[in-house]
Amino acid sequence: MYRLNTNKLRQKLKEHGNPTGHTIQTRAGVSQTTSYRILRGEAQPDLITAMRLSVTFDFDLRDVMDEVDEPTADKAIA
Repeated sequence: MYRLNTNKLRQKLKEHGNPTGHTIQTRAGVSQTTSYRILRGEAQPDLITAMRLSVTFDFDLRDVMDEVDEPTADKAIA
């Protein structure tokens, strides 16, 4: 399973002038609320949103993703 690494995303965005949630909304077509939630690590983008960010800000999506362990049934119960 993969998860967006918000620190890596912010670094990629910084290479493009460190856009705000409003700038992301305007350029990538992602709602401002969603943009802020993603940047704060409160939400994970769906694939379409992640692709919009990657295309708009010209970075490889794989560069901002981390592989994480999938929770097992035992871990989910605990």
